Amino acid sequence: MEKGKISSLKELQQQMPRIIEQHGKDPSLTFLALANPLLALEKIGYSFTPEAKEEIAAHVRFGKTGAEQVKTLQQQIFTATGKPFDLRDAAALRQNLSALLSRPDDENAPKPKTKAAAASGPVKLALPQAEIDAILDSVKRPVKVEGGKVTDPLESFNGKHAVITPLLEYRRLEATHPQLAEKSVVEALVKKQDKFPLRNIRFRMNRSNGKTK
Repeated sequence: MEKGKISSLKELQQQMPRIIEQHGKDPSLTFLALANPLLALEKIGYSFTPEAKEEIAAHVRFGKTGAEQVKTLQQQIFTATGKPFDLRDAAALRQNLSALLSRPDDENAPKPKTKAAAASGPVKLALPQAEIDAILDSVKRPVKVEGGKVTDPLESFNGKHAVITPLLEYRRLEATHPQLAEKSVVEALVKKQDKFPLRNIRFRMNRSNGKTK
């Protein structure tokens, strides 16, 4: 039974006190919520708009400040590529980067030194194809996190194009914050929840102007 469609993080925060009051004592649901709160809410009848699901997942993974930073980085990347796409989709990322990096770069072109040169139009520069191929290959390779140190194959190309810097930071944040568990993983965990008893679980909600969100 569908209880309603959530259209924003704020809307979910407003409903959380009632949700916790009604379902907070259900250990299987609590276990599910720890692995993926969106799936837990869907199980009790809630649904989400795609935008709300993205916003809530980012808030859960990165926190308020981190989610805002991720959103800013995404906007910077999408402004450069000219359109939004799923940055976690490796094929889509490579396709959009390929189009962007192959595009003549008027912005970085040297200024014409004479009127004759200006009349003939700006010099258009593009990255060499070998360098473009190397960048595209680097984004296929995972970011490694070992002992708190983050190693990204893309790092060696920082400065080659304006899009690289925000993309590097986005990849770092993605690599250092665990993804929400997939449905199949959550279902397997729920079946084994008796082996992982939950104790002293507390929910904390943000507050603003003295009101619970």
